[in-house]
Amino acid sequence: MIEAIITVAQEELKKEGYQWTEHIMNDGPNDCIICVTESTDPEIFDKQDGLCCVVSWGRHPRHMAWAFVLAWLYQRQLEIP
Repeated sequence: MIEAIITVAQEELKKEGYQWTEHIMNDGPNDCIICVTESTDPEIFDKQDGLCCVVSWGRHPRHMAWAFVLAWLYQRQLEIP
């Protein structure tokens, strides 16, 4: 179930033309940080240190962070005419 949420979120982001970076923490909890951008530049995350993000989620358990991404993306799709 958890992997399905992550897979669906990543597929939806790709379909909508977004890029993302995911930083998985290695200090104990299965936490991560996800940053999403509309930029098509493949080096955008190396250049701007987070300033390129349309939206980002701070440190959360991985499945929760991806659930937040999916909820944000669906909300954004509803807002676009």
